[in-house]
Amino acid sequence: MRFDYRRVESLPRLSWCAEISKGSPVVRVVHGAWIETRGDRFFEGAWNGDFKAGDFDRSETFAGSGGLFRKGQLVFSPPTDTYMWLVVLRTAGSLFVSNSLVFAMRQAGDEPAVNYPYYFFDVMHHRRWGLRQVPLAMPTRRGNSIDLMTWNNFIVRQDLSIEVTDRKRADAFDTYAEYKQLLFATVRDVVDNAANPDRIQPFRPLAAVSQGYDSPACAVAMAAAGCREALTYSRTPPVPGGLSDNGKEIARYLGLNTRVYHREEYDALDGLQDAEFCATATSGSGAPLVLAEPQLQGTILSSGRPGGYLWTPDELHNVPDLMSGPVQTTNSTSIMEFRLRCGYLHFAVPYIGAVHRASVMRITRSEEMKPWWTSGSYNRPIPRRITEEAGVPGQMFGQKKMGSNQRASRTIPEAAKRDFDAFYERLDVPAVIRKGRLPLWEYRKAPLDALYAIGLYFPDPKKRLYRWLLPFTLKSDRRAGASMPLSDLYLFHWGFEKIKHRYDIS
Repeated sequence: MRFDYRRVESLPRLSWCAEISKGSPVVRVVHGAWIETRGDRFFEGAWNGDFKAGDFDRSETFAGSGGLFRKGQLVFSPPTDTYMWLVVLRTAGSLFVSNSLVFAMRQAGDEPAVNYPYYFFDVMHHRRWGLRQVPLAMPTRRGNSIDLMTWNNFIVRQDLSIEVTDRKRADAFDTYAEYKQLLFATVRDVVDNAANPDRIQPFRPLAAVSQGYDSPACAVAMAAAGCREALTYSRTPPVPGGLSDNGKEIARYLGLNTRVYHREEYDALDGLQDAEFCATATSGSGAPLVLAEPQLQGTILSSGRPGGYLWTPDELHNVPDLMSGPVQTTNSTSIMEFRLRCGYLHFAVPYIGAVHRASVMRITRSEEMKPWWTSGSYNRPIPRRITEEAGVPGQMFGQKKMGSNQRASRTIPEAAKRDFDAFYERLDVPAVIRKGRLPLWEYRKAPLDALYAIGLYFPDPKKRLYRWLLPFTLKSDRRAGASMPLSDLYLFHWGFEKIKHRYDIS
């Protein structure tokens, strides 16, 4: 087998789509201008390993995606980040593998099914399972199916069968010092890999900083790796207590030059910029990041997500294989199309070593960490210690979770809302959905949701019942608990329609 590359300048810079036809020895790869191509491999992103060796599939941390031939087998490698995935679209005689859901559909001559409004729930369901990937088989208009592949490598054979293979895992750790060393060493290696001058496009490090816990700790590691630039968001007026989420002063302690973006500037936008964030089968909550587009180009951006799940002492999240029953946010997932077009790498730092979740919890709850505990539910001892040890005063961060760089569902700017509403009215939406109700059969798993709720509210730290029930409750799509208007389930269809042209290839 061999790759046949086709570079198309008009495509989003970091996008790619591979077509594998049954029985064919040629894998056709159509890609944007910043995809690195070699004879036996292609990729976008950075990893903790030697850039020239190109062994991204053998790395523990990969902020990107790609494919290669390894011992005669066709291997694809997703990001080590459960917010992100590779798309596998299956037709009668071909597989399309891509880092863009829209790109895969366009290459297959397909589009979302109007009578299937549940893509958002499928994405949430997929993320809750973590590394225990479950087939989704999301339908398309032409009757094809789509699956999402996360974290682990997978082999595609010439008969189009797929075999998931375990990815190399980070070394285990027992103490805070060992864990911190792993975090900082991995960040340094990934940043160095991203900046390699042999790249078509080197990526400079950029840190996102807020007044929370997670992003400041990640910024400390980025600064230690040579980062000198940051971005932050500010709320005006600030939330009660005088907090604005502006992390500029925190970044100053770390020696970072910071650009501040004001949330009200996003609220005042009058275009359809939210469409590409919704085209990821999410509610598009990451759309305020569009303000930083000029700064983001050509960078590797650190993210504090999902520190809220990995660094909390709450036993609710002390579960194996990165499963996450209560997860609701799709903020980081929503940036996927924007990232490919803008041209930057998304580096979710808390995922470093995250497969050893029990060790992180054990360290968090150790006597050594007690001086960094705070009262209340918003408590992250590990990132607090990392940030304070870097010289940032404790009262400057970790007071309240604000999330100023994301928006709530149904808060898109007026112009986008009007355009979506008009689009929705034109669709042949199932009558029950248009009436604002789900079909009765969607409630068939309500007993599993009840088990989930029972386990969820067991007192901490005795959540053994919750952890025992979690694999069962994850079998529920939890569609009945959606907090959005049912019409918003068609935001994906709207986003697809608005941006599909960027993947047209003459």
